[in-house]
Amino acid sequence: MKINQIIYPLITSIVLQICHCGFIVPKALAREKCSAPTLLDKTDSLRKVIRRVIYLSPQRCLQMIDSLQTEGVFSEGDANLEKAVYYIFLKETRVALLYAERAQDDSIAMENQSFSKEVLDYLIISYIEISDYESAMKYTLKYMDVASQSAIPQDLARGYYYYGTILWSTENKKEGRGYFMKCFSSLEKSENPRVLADLSFYYGQYVAFLVDEPDYQQAIDISLLREKLLKKMKNMKGIPDGYLDQQYGYLYSKLAYAYSKQGSGDKAAKYYSFFLQTSFSKMPNGILYGLPYLNAAGFYLKSIQDEDTASIDWVIVADKLAEAYIASGNYKEAASLYKTINEVNMELTKKENASLVTEMSTIYGITERDYDISLQKETIKYQKRRMVQLSIIVAVLIAFLAYIYHSMRVLNEKNRKLYEQMRSSEASYKFAPSNSRMDAKVATDALSHKYDAFDAALSQIISQKLFTNPVFDRKMMAQKMSTNENYLYSYIKEISDMPVAKYINKLRLEYSIGLLSSNDKGKMTIEAVAYDSGFGNVRTFHRLFKARYGITPKEFLIFRYRDNKDYIME
Repeated sequence: MKINQIIYPLITSIVLQICHCGFIVPKALAREKCSAPTLLDKTDSLRKVIRRVIYLSPQRCLQMIDSLQTEGVFSEGDANLEKAVYYIFLKETRVALLYAERAQDDSIAMENQSFSKEVLDYLIISYIEISDYESAMKYTLKYMDVASQSAIPQDLARGYYYYGTILWSTENKKEGRGYFMKCFSSLEKSENPRVLADLSFYYGQYVAFLVDEPDYQQAIDISLLREKLLKKMKNMKGIPDGYLDQQYGYLYSKLAYAYSKQGSGDKAAKYYSFFLQTSFSKMPNGILYGLPYLNAAGFYLKSIQDEDTASIDWVIVADKLAEAYIASGNYKEAASLYKTINEVNMELTKKENASLVTEMSTIYGITERDYDISLQKETIKYQKRRMVQLSIIVAVLIAFLAYIYHSMRVLNEKNRKLYEQMRSSEASYKFAPSNSRMDAKVATDALSHKYDAFDAALSQIISQKLFTNPVFDRKMMAQKMSTNENYLYSYIKEISDMPVAKYINKLRLEYSIGLLSSNDKGKMTIEAVAYDSGFGNVRTFHRLFKARYGITPKEFLIFRYRDNKDYIME
């Protein structure tokens, strides 16, 4: 089993166990302002661990980032930032840019100055790399706003460096030179080795611009300043192993090339010999830094012999050597070298295309996966909305049914009381000549004896149930009582306080109660009761019954049925 298969899972496991043990605040508290300093310190420590792992196992690094995000240790912004760093390391700039922009979208994370500066840093680097200087300048302005708030010299210097780089690259070299000088002056007085390491880097980048200009004299002047700086750093503590050797390698290769282009061959040879004394010059990447001097000095054959790795620098040097062969008449060697150059060019193009395809496929894969995730999120949101809507509908329906149920119970109870009242007076609804409710009414309610003849006539109408005839009306009643309609109206008004027609309907309703109450096992229908009581249609019977008693004839029968289980309702 390979050691990587043991070490990196162990690293991931240890990091996650630390998180679970409480050394790192959970995601739920990840951005609370009260706990932010402690959390961010630990998150920064994790970032440093991950960035060391990048050099050992890039693929394992990506897995660690995903694991930390899944466990809630990294927020989405933290994870996107680390993925941007990861893809910058792989030189897949467009993919790195994609993640850096996503990290910027984490508005909560961007409230932290350290995080926002780092995100803006990688956005600027990525846009400069793809030559989108307009976007790079936009984010540089944002970076300077953040840097001015922190008032940290390194941050301001980095902002000046970005300004200088963008302006120089867009042919505003005079203005760009001024920003480079601001960058240097803001750091030159520091005694902090980390700050001086930044200054060494900025010196080197500016020298590269000057060499391309070309302005070899200023390139030499800045390189000599860098040499003094490195000598100063040599006696400082905390310098990583190999750092100064690498920096001297960069420095001497540039000085050798600049002096050579300026015509100072002896100085160029001296600094190239210094370059060869560094361990950096023996490394594959370091060898490439020596090629410009060899090319400038005319050592073409040595350049292509020392260079083991095919590169664009090798092609440039080999092309110069081929021209020298042609000038000397050695056409056979020139043709052979051109053949090799063509093969190397094809290989380089193939690698470049493969790299571009890999980068584009990575972006496409990320975009496609994000689309799927976005689609799933939208589906979940839609389902949640539907569930909420359905829950609201169900809740409203339940409330409505509860209201209906409650209303029916209240109505039922009210009807029950009305029914009980009607039952308590049920005996008076059984019309008989000798025991009539109206007989009692006439006997007790008559205010005088002037209507004695009317009383006797009315009792006869009631006992004979003449009102059950549907055509029995005011005129017929007056005839039966041997009086005119006006006297009849006065009489009925005095004994009942109601008009004649209403009084006749009252007699019919009271009679219907008797029929409904004595309806043995539901032999009579409500329609039959209505007609037998003297109503011309069921609708009128139903309306008047409800108005007088508060319940319908059917409800009366229902309560009757509940009181008497043998009662059958049709």
